[in-house]
Order: sequence, then C-alpha cells, then structure tokens
Amino acid sequence: MEFLRELERRKVDFKLVAVERTPAPDETFDVWVRKAKEGAAEYEYVGVRPASEVYKERDWVACGKLTCVLFRGDVMDLAFSRETRRVHEPVEV
Repeated sequence: MEFLRELERRKVDFKLVAVERTPAPDETFDVWVRKAKEGAAEYEYVGVRPASEVYKERDWVACGKLTCVLFRGDVMDLAFSRETRRVHEPVEV
C-alpha cells in the first residue's frame, strides 16, 4: 500500500495491482482493479489470475516478496523496495 500511495501522490495512473500468489513456472497473482475516485482510489478484488493473463495488461503494478514494480506498457517505470522502503527509477545499463 505504501507504493500505491506514492504513485497516487505522483498522480501516476495505473489499472490494476497484481500480487504474486504462486511462483513460476505456474505463476499466479491475486489481482485488484483500481477504481479512480476523487481523493483516494479504491481497489476491487477480482480474484486469482494466471501470469499470462496479467502480463497482457498495460499500466499495472506487480508485487513480489521484496519489490513492487510499475509497468507502463512493456516498460518498467518505477520500482519499490520493500526492504528499504524507497522508490527507484530503473536505470538502463
């Protein structure tokens, strides 16, 4: 939730949040759809979805055990470390 609040503070628009439920190879996610509202956004739980379905989305947040990442299309835009509690902008090497 800390990362989602930071995205809202930055006025970043995204459609859904996917939290890793099971690891690869049969990766699944718990998925919430973001409902934009005046003030704080609301999230509606839509169930467990396979990774192949979630990866087709655009503008979404994926959370694993140690990180959360904002994807814009196929590009990683921002990352959040659950250990350091900091938001990072990915750098191409």
